[in-house]
Amino acid sequence: MGERFPPIGWGEDPLTRYFQDAYRNRWASFVNAPEASRLLLRIDKCYFSILDNWINPEPPIAALLAYRSHSAFRASCEHALAGQTTEVWPTLRVCLEFAAYCLHQAKNPELIEVWLRRHDGASSMEAALRAFTTAKVRATIKAGDPETETVFSQLYQRAIDFGAHPNQKAVTASLSIIHSDDKVEFNQAYLVGDSLQLQHGLRSIAQAGVCALNILLIAYPSRFSDVGMANEALELRNGL
Repeated sequence: MGERFPPIGWGEDPLTRYFQDAYRNRWASFVNAPEASRLLLRIDKCYFSILDNWINPEPPIAALLAYRSHSAFRASCEHALAGQTTEVWPTLRVCLEFAAYCLHQAKNPELIEVWLRRHDGASSMEAALRAFTTAKVRATIKAGDPETETVFSQLYQRAIDFGAHPNQKAVTASLSIIHSDDKVEFNQAYLVGDSLQLQHGLRSIAQAGVCALNILLIAYPSRFSDVGMANEALELRNGL
């Protein structure tokens, strides 16, 4: 196909320069953090093996949420490898939530119609909110595997603390303060290089991806067995 070049004008403004810097950072992180990168690839392979060519999942609507969990996992990987260490957390939270909702529906199929009718009106919205509270979703995970529920709750709260909500750590984790004789500068990093923040983000994404896979394993154990990924989903927990 030949060598590809960016379109005319790309990189000549702050936004597309930012895109380009983020893209290059992903290359650098892939090279400079090989163990973390290999782990993310392994998690993605497990996801892909489960979801690729999945015929007639039951219940089918719940299975659709597994695909969105995978997509959110990949988005989290993109953000982290780029050094967008605050932006990692909203997508990490979504990765977990989609997997949790998948399980909650798979174990409670009567709730699928409640979920589908969420926007039919005020009463339908209220019914959906009652059916899918965090406490009820967590209870479903706990019934399947208490250890996975503990990890889910810890990661979910971490996501809230570090950027899925505009909390204090979402700001201070990427903040640098420079003092001079007559002023104090507060700088917010949009892209972070090799740092504790980057390592924390990469590790947390791996933990969230593995947690989500273990939640999906509870929801669809036969699918994991059919594609030879049941043991892999469990073994991925080692060392995390």
